[in-house]
Amino acid sequence: MGRSVTHKVQICRKKLLKGKDTPDIAKEYSHDPMSVDKYLLDLHRINFCSKKGMSKEEICFSIQRSATLVEEYLKLIEEIERGRTKKVNEY
Repeated sequence: MGRSVTHKVQICRKKLLKGKDTPDIAKEYSHDPMSVDKYLLDLHRINFCSKKGMSKEEICFSIQRSATLVEEYLKLIEEIERGRTKKVNEY
């Protein structure tokens, strides 16, 4: 889809924060379930590389994704981690 608007961030949030299943998410966003799983796989790959201390450029090279896409996922990962930390600190 190039640089057009996609639902990848919303889809990843539904899965990670609300625990929805792939078929339900796909139906909600009128996406193919394989596309939903691809978004989630990219997120997990980027998270793994980031946790290993790889730079944004190294991540882009390793998983063959654009810098813009990697940045978008890194922001989402940071947002999710902040949300988890906030929940833990509330108890």
